[in-house]
Amino acid sequence: MNTNQEENGHHHHGHSNEMNSNEQGQEEDVIVVEPIKPFYMYLGVDTNATFQDIKDAYKQQCLIHHPDRQGGNADQFIKVARAYEVLSDPAKRKLYDMNIDEQNIDLLVQFNFIHDFVDSCIPIFAYAIADRLYQFKPLLLASSASINWENIKNRDRNPMGFIYMIAYPLTNLVVDRILSSVMERYKSRLSESQINKLSILIDIVSTTLAIPFEVGALYACIRGFPTSSIRNYFALGQIDTRPLWKRIVLNNYVTQLFSVRGLKCVAGVILFKLAYNYTNYFIASISEYCGHRAIATQEEYKEQMQQKLRTPVSWVETAKIVLAKYKPSLWQGASLATLALSYFIPSLLFPAHRLIYRVSFPFTKYWEPRPLLRYAFLDSFATLSMDALTRLYMSIKK
Repeated sequence: MNTNQEENGHHHHGHSNEMNSNEQGQEEDVIVVEPIKPFYMYLGVDTNATFQDIKDAYKQQCLIHHPDRQGGNADQFIKVARAYEVLSDPAKRKLYDMNIDEQNIDLLVQFNFIHDFVDSCIPIFAYAIADRLYQFKPLLLASSASINWENIKNRDRNPMGFIYMIAYPLTNLVVDRILSSVMERYKSRLSESQINKLSILIDIVSTTLAIPFEVGALYACIRGFPTSSIRNYFALGQIDTRPLWKRIVLNNYVTQLFSVRGLKCVAGVILFKLAYNYTNYFIASISEYCGHRAIATQEEYKEQMQQKLRTPVSWVETAKIVLAKYKPSLWQGASLATLALSYFIPSLLFPAHRLIYRVSFPFTKYWEPRPLLRYAFLDSFATLSMDALTRLYMSIKK
């Protein structure tokens, strides 16, 4: 009898332990659900809602809460409008999802834009300062205009001013960033093909607005006009006593963008720039492939060496292993060579400054081997240096 009671007692005790463990397991499996943030609640959407979902919900909530409708609520309508303003903008929505205070979101978006812009400007200014000190750009422009380098170095004139070094890349960057920020705001509403077309259009517009400054730099270099003053810069290499605003409007934009010669320069430079970018991308892709092959052949060589240690191989196989040792170096050399060519060949085939010179002075020849080769070497070196400086700055920043 006592034995049965003890067994029942053990059984009930074990059953109660099992129930307690199950309850603990259930408590551990409980998932804490974070409350939906107010802006998502105002629109009645989930935190993973797409832009189309947010747009449809916004329209529906506007119909309900619009003050002009019967039963509308002005305060709720303002909240719904603010929620849509934040959640429809990818940059603002990202900050809101990071639990940033709603009142600081607009300020942080502006700060991020300025911060990114400054980050892009620093390498440009650094390169322009070095260019101003060593007068590299005048040699580049002289090569495009078939001017002897000695004439540039020994010419009795002021050195090329800093404004010529910085005007074109800075104008290009400013216009590109402004238009890109506008596109970024509506990016979620666009298809991939529309984004690609808009990116090309932004590149065209930024080049169009910046190219008059580069034309002015080339004219000043050809005519030997002093270029240390910003007023002289906007004269496009000519003696001009008009006020500065007239120089800017008439010389740089009316003359360049609304004349046959200016339109030819702009259209030609845009086409050359697009062709340059695609050619550079194609050759750089070959360089990247060679780099991957260098890594792959290195791994193959290691595997062959391990196979040789495990089992004896014939002298033919041994010779193949010895040759395989040098394959990674060959592929790596090919990668570096094609990388250099990705800068040199586009500069040789599509020299923008040479095109401007030919359009501005039709009596000159376009195909002259020595000036073109000299220009391609200098331009590829300048572009490679700028890319290296940008990467260096970004690596230091990280």
